[in-house]
Amino acid sequence: MCFHSAVARGFNTFAFFTILSNLIVGATTLLLASKPDLNSAIFKTFRLTGLVAITVTGIVYHVALADIFELAGVHQFGNQLVHTVVPLLAARPGRRGRRRRSPTRPPGIQLRAGCLAAAQVRGGDWGSGPGW
Repeated sequence: MCFHSAVARGFNTFAFFTILSNLIVGATTLLLASKPDLNSAIFKTFRLTGLVAITVTGIVYHVALADIFELAGVHQFGNQLVHTVVPLLAARPGRRGRRRRSPTRPPGIQLRAGCLAAAQVRGGDWGSGPGW
């Protein structure tokens, strides 16, 4: 395992799709809360990318991964937060119920390209998870 230090394990956390999905949803939600009339194509692209990614995260976790781990306490709380609560809250419409038009560009291509690039840089000899 090549992540010996706590700093390396901390940076490795950002390589997980769940973490990236939650960060994108959190950032776009914060921007939307501070500027409700934000309507740029870049914002719409990131917002839709975050919604699709967090929906995939919730579905994949509950369909395929939920039975693999038995967590308790604060670990279970954090797990439910990132895999259940955030996907459900992100999927609900905004305060005014407005539906925004989706961008004309394919959403998420930047995220997929970034994940592919990070996987290439990171390599395959990384163990089974952050610090496990």
